[in-house]
Amino acid sequence: MLHALQRMNIFLSIFVLFSNTFTRTRIARITRIILRRTIGPLGLGRQEAPRDGGHGKDFERWLCFAACLSVNDVSSSCCSQTNGRMEPWIFDLASALKVRLERVNVLISDWRKLALQPYPVAAKNSRQVGRDVAALLKWLEVMKEVAQLCMDDVHLIGYSLGAHVAGFAGSHFRGLRKVGRITGLDPAGPHFEGLPAFDRLSPDDAQFVDAVHTFTGSSIVPGVGIKQSVAHVDFYPNGGSFQPGCKMLDIYSNTLCFIGVPKTIKCAHERAVKLFTDSLINASQPIIGYRCRDDSAFSRGLCLDCKQLRCNTLGFAVRHDRSGRSAKGLFLRTTPQPPYRGVCVSV
Repeated sequence: MLHALQRMNIFLSIFVLFSNTFTRTRIARITRIILRRTIGPLGLGRQEAPRDGGHGKDFERWLCFAACLSVNDVSSSCCSQTNGRMEPWIFDLASALKVRLERVNVLISDWRKLALQPYPVAAKNSRQVGRDVAALLKWLEVMKEVAQLCMDDVHLIGYSLGAHVAGFAGSHFRGLRKVGRITGLDPAGPHFEGLPAFDRLSPDDAQFVDAVHTFTGSSIVPGVGIKQSVAHVDFYPNGGSFQPGCKMLDIYSNTLCFIGVPKTIKCAHERAVKLFTDSLINASQPIIGYRCRDDSAFSRGLCLDCKQLRCNTLGFAVRHDRSGRSAKGLFLRTTPQPPYRGVCVSV
């Protein structure tokens, strides 16, 4: 299972959102200043500016490789010209964010060179990438005449290892300067499960932290997502251990897909991303989770109650309920295909 997660690392990205939309002129200005200061693509270390001095195809390719700083079209052609390949979910989620929020900047951190390593190395690198993301945010914060960035408006979204990257980035901001929100989409479990808060994503890392757990595993199949609570609000769709529509037998019998990851692992792990994307696209059909002791109690119909804020909406429109570390997780059932409407529990 660790080998499978290792092979998935090249697709573990982190989204940085903030609400004050930049004009194209301002984007060019920000990027040229970054180039002059030799701040390379997030997570890839320092890098020289393009030889063309920031004009033409080299400049566009560098900008998109560093981060898709979006105004109108996050899936613009220059972003598809970078070396390697990004999975469709990255641009699906970015596009859904743009359509839903309109006036928002979406930055995609591409740290494939640090992620495409043996899993223990990639997990260790996540801390450095988080530091790089934090450095960029701090720079945008102090450059008021350029970015006018307020930490309250920043929303970090990370998938798998990217969730911990978001946490590490957020940990560099404390007190009144905390990042507004972090969303962890099936945060990676191996090398993070059971660790203290400062070594993984935790509620301390932002003003509000929410997490969606979709592949924590079971006694039959070990998962790749973290099982413990890592947020103010933790959702466990379908128990969090596995997901409907993902075929268990494919783990052993199916031909390996795309980069060698069994379909089932990819299906269950990535479901967190799809659920969050669905919450943006199908906002009129919210998915409700119910606070409960565990999935067994939820399955018996013991927790289907919204009194005293015992339920919440999964995804972008989640209520910012800072219930504390001892709060129970939120459980729910979904359909196997989008729109992932909540399914009634038979009592």
